[in-house]
Amino acid sequence: KNVKMLMPFQIAMKHDGYLKRYAETRVKHVINSTREVDGQHKNGRVFKVEISVREVEREDGQPPIFVAYLVDLTEKIERARMTQLTSATKTSCPMPLIVMDDMGYVLEFNSAAEDMWRYRADEVIGQNIKMLMPEEIAVNHDGYLAAYRRTGKKNVIGGERVVDAQCKDGSKIPIRIYVGEAKHEGMRPIFLGYLVDIRQEQSDMRSAALDDAVRGMATFPIITMNDIGTILSVNHAVVQEFGYIEEELRGENIKMLMPSEIAVNHDEYLRNYKIKRVRKVIGNARRVPAQRKNGTRVMCEIRVDEVFDGDGNSIYIGFLRNITSQLELEQSHRINTLVQELSAVPMLAIDSKGTVLRFNNAAERTWGHARDEVMGKNIKMLMAEP
Repeated sequence: KNVKMLMPFQIAMKHDGYLKRYAETRVKHVINSTREVDGQHKNGRVFKVEISVREVEREDGQPPIFVAYLVDLTEKIERARMTQLTSATKTSCPMPLIVMDDMGYVLEFNSAAEDMWRYRADEVIGQNIKMLMPEEIAVNHDGYLAAYRRTGKKNVIGGERVVDAQCKDGSKIPIRIYVGEAKHEGMRPIFLGYLVDIRQEQSDMRSAALDDAVRGMATFPIITMNDIGTILSVNHAVVQEFGYIEEELRGENIKMLMPSEIAVNHDEYLRNYKIKRVRKVIGNARRVPAQRKNGTRVMCEIRVDEVFDGDGNSIYIGFLRNITSQLELEQSHRINTLVQELSAVPMLAIDSKGTVLRFNNAAERTWGHARDEVMGKNIKMLMAEP
């Protein structure tokens, strides 16, 4: 068959002309060169190939034969794209972001994390993450990781908690931390932590809860309700986020802002809390889906605080934050990290002093070293003696 069957239409339609022109002029544009072109798979998929064409003259005087050597560039291009995407995500992420391995050694530390802890990335990468914690937390961290490696039981992974971080100057700041895990069969897990300095947030929330005027100007949605779920007030950010006007919400049950599968249990949650006073949502942050007036859903981070009016009745104040973009970013980064670990190409990274910062599974297979034998060590250990 004609080789055009392996080309996209827009290239194939010109190919006979290329051959005819070469036969007439003998001017070589492609022959004896290497270039990137598009190929077309049997299923119609177009992909990049690197092609080198050579001409073989025939002794019998017949027209020459052309031999082409091709390399499928799909994997190479995808690796480059994922590397660029990972780097861009890490650099541009406005939230402090830390990636560590299952032994607690820091693999990535973005610029927002540098700003929070006041360490440079090269001071942290390759070190144990305990250096970023107060002593009373750090002393138990290796044990937590060892227990997870042994049992697989998740206490922090996949959830959120509020803890103290310790800066380079020794000062402590309260942060909210979300820890996710990226792992695949045969791979050692990697843990991704997104962090939020909540000092200002806590201050803002207290002020907003006490002052209706401030509440009205807040950029994040705030809702107050009584102990049976009746909405007492909403700020302008709620109106913007959910698409209702204020009059449609006041006096109605908070369930109208929830998907049906959550709303059906909400009254029971309130009754149980009034009886047992066990705080599962009150005073804690959690991620839940909310539902707008038009029926669309949005993932929100919600924190509910309890205050009391002059008669001692409970008033619940809910602070909400749309985290849709944040979740997409978290998912993208987990996928990027996982793709790097799944790569068949050995990948390692070092700092300006030669300290190994990254060492993927393919590198382990190539050198025969486990990651924890190499991370934090000088790359010279992987080189032959002169």
